Amino acid sequence: MSDDESVMRPPGPLFGLDAPFPCFPENDTGFQIRYIPKRIQNLYYMTTKGIRTPMKKGTANLMQGEIARVGALIACEGTDAFPKALMGFINRIVPVDITLVIGFSAGTVPLELFRDFDAHSEREYLKRYARGAYLLDPFYQCTINGTASGLYPIRDIAPDRFFQSEYYASYYNKLPLVDEIGIVQNLSSRWCFVYSMGRTPASGSYSAHEIRQLRRMEPVLSALMVRHWGGTILASDRKEGLRDLNETTSRIYDYAKSLTPRGISPRESQVAALILQGHSNHSIAAALGIALGTVKILRKRLYAKLRISSQNELYHVLFPSVMGAPDTS
Repeated sequence: MSDDESVMRPPGPLFGLDAPFPCFPENDTGFQIRYIPKRIQNLYYMTTKGIRTPMKKGTANLMQGEIARVGALIACEGTDAFPKALMGFINRIVPVDITLVIGFSAGTVPLELFRDFDAHSEREYLKRYARGAYLLDPFYQCTINGTASGLYPIRDIAPDRFFQSEYYASYYNKLPLVDEIGIVQNLSSRWCFVYSMGRTPASGSYSAHEIRQLRRMEPVLSALMVRHWGGTILASDRKEGLRDLNETTSRIYDYAKSLTPRGISPRESQVAALILQGHSNHSIAAALGIALGTVKILRKRLYAKLRISSQNELYHVLFPSVMGAPDTS
């Protein structure tokens, strides 16, 4: 090899250097860098494909620790220790206060796989969510509507007035939750599951940095979750028949007969169901494929038949229908 062949010039502007430096071929895919200032050696690694992302001091040790924790988590997969180990792993990335792992299908009652609640949240969950409030859960709605697998903050998938909805006031806020992120995984054309990570006021909302950290680890976490819970979900063939919007509509339609002699129409029941989920008039029009003016007329008729005058009254009157029985608490 001649002197000319042993000298290679890196892209000067990236390094802040214009002079060539010796580079000795290590193999067919990379080079061993020599005679470069130490601060640059510590920040960059050069391959034949170019300059990779800078590595800060201490990153190697951090990565080794993270790899060891992933290895320990993999070792737990398939055992009873896995759910708690997974919670511990995630909590090293971001604090999580309430955890729920649940399987959803548009044709069945949700299949609970794991939950970690404090005593108060446990009572609220069993009293409301498990009895039927899940039908209004934005994560239930997005999964049965064919949302792609991935990580979703609740604000990205909830209806435009979710935080003014009865579901939020009567369940979500009583846990209490201020934020939530779900890892959604589609297992088949019928089944998916959600790993829900809720935050209470003690931890506050997720920051953009925390969301990025979770997104970084999501492929690994999702793969392990599918391996651990996927078989259980797919083996389940429960057919209790609670079906998304149609089931909610049916419950409201039947329940309204006890409130007014005339009852309400199927279309008015649909509008009521969407209002309970937290949709605005514009969102309802888009969901049902009807004009905004038609939504307003249906809403006016609904209020008149139920002898109410506000959305809050509608929540109070019809929310028990979603629970399957009047709420006497």
